Amino acid sequence: MNYTKGEWRIRKKEPWQQNDVILIESVQVNPSPDVSKRSTPIATMTRFDDEANARLIAAAPEMYEALKMLPEQIQWIPEVANAIAKAEGVE
Repeated sequence: MNYTKGEWRIRKKEPWQQNDVILIESVQVNPSPDVSKRSTPIATMTRFDDEANARLIAAAPEMYEALKMLPEQIQWIPEVANAIAKAEGVE
């Protein structure tokens, strides 16, 4: 499955940019010697209750990889299988 690799994190924008904006971004180690890390925007959220949603979205790649690491027998528990299928677009 293809998705933006790297650690996903949430970051609040600077107050002068826009109020109550939460960025979800992927942070990757950059192979360039000039820059140690590179960040790629994933999403921007603006509603007051979006911080909890942003945390879930930021954790999604790690949760997906953790589910895929489960033994095959456990992956077929309906809730686990449904979550993997949903992440892979095979609902």
